[in-house]
Amino acid sequence: MNQDHFLNILNSAHEIILKQYPTAKFMNFQRDLKLLGTPWIFTFRNEKNDILLKYFDGTGFAAPELVGITLGLQPIPLLIGLTDAKKMINFTPVSEALYWALNPNVIEPIYVFTGGDQSAFVGAYDGAVTYVKTGLPVVPTATPATVPPALTTL
Repeated sequence: MNQDHFLNILNSAHEIILKQYPTAKFMNFQRDLKLLGTPWIFTFRNEKNDILLKYFDGTGFAAPELVGITLGLQPIPLLIGLTDAKKMINFTPVSEALYWALNPNVIEPIYVFTGGDQSAFVGAYDGAVTYVKTGLPVVPTATPATVPPALTTL
């Protein structure tokens, strides 16, 4: 199985499920490779049910199916993409990064966006956004028309 193909299908499945079940978390994936035409089965969980979403090569996704919760599994965090993380912040960043700090209190990777006098931190799993003022002044870019004449002549 091509990993990029798998991730594309998984991300598509996640988007489909979140439209109907906004709190659903990804739980597992399974596929029987011995049988031709066997669906890719993605399991998600909300507060009340597991939700199965089957993908068939060549035809796409079937309708989601609600089933009882499978015990003994925990959610598998899916990384929010950079584009989606950037949509969650309320300013235009001038820099962006993705880190997972080596600190026991940091439980997920974090996107860091900076712009002007603020930074935004977006959880790469949960999408939680935190804003921090950096305290750095916003320095306007000088154009030749605003530079004093004494500085432009040597």
